[in-house]
Amino acid sequence: MKFSGGKVELAAVASICVLLLSAEARFGAFSAAAALLFAGSPAGRSYVVAGGVALWLGMALYSLRRRRELSREIEAHRKLQSEFEASLVTDKMTGLPNRSGLEFYLNAAAAALAGDQELALIGIAFSNLKTIANVQGFETAEAMATEVANRLAARVRLPDLVAGVNGELYYILLHDERGTLAERTAALIDSLIATLRSVELRGGLKLPLALHVGVADRSLCPRNATSTIAAQMLRRCDLAVHEAAQRGAGSVVVFDETMEKSIDRRGVIEASLDEAIRQGRIEPYFQPLIELSDGSIAGFEVLARWRHPVLGPVPPAVFIPIATESGRLEELTLSILDRACRAAKDWPGDFRLAFNVSPKSLNNDRFLQDFVDIVKKTAFPAARVEVEITEDAFVHDAGNLSGPIATLKSQGMSLAIDDFGTGYASLRHLRILPFDKIKIDHSFVADMMRNPESRMIVEAIVGLGRSMGLTTVAEGIESAEQRDALRRLGCRIGQGYVFAEALPAEKAPAFMRAQRRAVAAPRLALAS
Repeated sequence: MKFSGGKVELAAVASICVLLLSAEARFGAFSAAAALLFAGSPAGRSYVVAGGVALWLGMALYSLRRRRELSREIEAHRKLQSEFEASLVTDKMTGLPNRSGLEFYLNAAAAALAGDQELALIGIAFSNLKTIANVQGFETAEAMATEVANRLAARVRLPDLVAGVNGELYYILLHDERGTLAERTAALIDSLIATLRSVELRGGLKLPLALHVGVADRSLCPRNATSTIAAQMLRRCDLAVHEAAQRGAGSVVVFDETMEKSIDRRGVIEASLDEAIRQGRIEPYFQPLIELSDGSIAGFEVLARWRHPVLGPVPPAVFIPIATESGRLEELTLSILDRACRAAKDWPGDFRLAFNVSPKSLNNDRFLQDFVDIVKKTAFPAARVEVEITEDAFVHDAGNLSGPIATLKSQGMSLAIDDFGTGYASLRHLRILPFDKIKIDHSFVADMMRNPESRMIVEAIVGLGRSMGLTTVAEGIESAEQRDALRRLGCRIGQGYVFAEALPAEKAPAFMRAQRRAVAAPRLALAS
């Protein structure tokens, strides 16, 4: 049984009165004390009565005032508690329901659905909010987020819901209306993309927005598990948003189950990547670089290869970006450098080892020093180490690379532009930065025999290299026809499956011996 504060006070006062009356009725204690006290002054009784009444009134007034104070304190506490509970489900920046509030509402909506009704969850991410905050200030970014929230809220009606997360991510929950959910979802997305490409704030400031849209619906969720529908739909919507962000601004992606399998695979890779690097499970492989004039070995490009104990072979195109995002790329690069140099230092011949290094890593003084130290420690000649930088990457960081490149060159290392023809390198960059080689991107090589434009690009790059005194290397040669055409054009070095796939360290010496015999055979035949 629960009692309010007023009832408790009344019960306490009544109990005291009953106790006093009982003492008087049984013992006459108060009458005897009063008679003894006022025996010599009967008039004093009136003062006692007056004093008692005054004391009683004073206590009553004090009790009422204290009761009001307690009521105000209780009300303030209740208000504070209510505000705290509301903050748990409200986004501070936009005032919209946050992710927790959306999940609660989504579960309730899913449980209330009848028949074949459905729900659709649209996720809208803005990838440039942090840039806006850095350039324009946090207040501007907050005003932008509020404007976006207002625009989204104006486009829905109950029982639909708009939620927000820190101004960067928004969700719109749409309910089925007579089987028109798919049409409503598509129309709303088209409208959002058209109207949210930019936001104009007070003062005329117009900000461009980079938005990505992902969609998930309830149809793929288990029908007998309403308690988990919110978590599943949110996860799948987030996966679709992530995929849309990978495809570029303005992309719209509808979730499918392959995304979930892909993200689970990525989770396994991320969890085991650090240990794989530390334990040397990611190994250096060596793809031969062949002189096109006579077939002799000019060197090897060192590539990273990983055979996962559970997933099997993991392509570099998968684990290299993950290593980059997780901050493990430099550790991986140094590990591959160390193992490759140690493996190759005793192989016969005056060949080079080429390593692909990111400009961001080169701009890290500690990495650069470690790179130089490892080459010295392994005793592999620095003059036979080549650093490859992709064309597109070095163009963006050209101004910052002159120092690191000078350091590498001072050690005797050479420098190559990788994937040439795919970026925006200028002759000025080629002239200012001391490159030694140009590597023609494999896409042009693969297409040069059937596409005149690709062949003209290859020919132009070879001519450019010749005029500037730079060696040209063709990547991705897969046929003898391509090899012979490149040799006739004047390309000096080639690499690709027509010569050999990337080899593990233990197989490279045998390949080198076989290649030397193949090169020597025609010479012996001519001599005889």
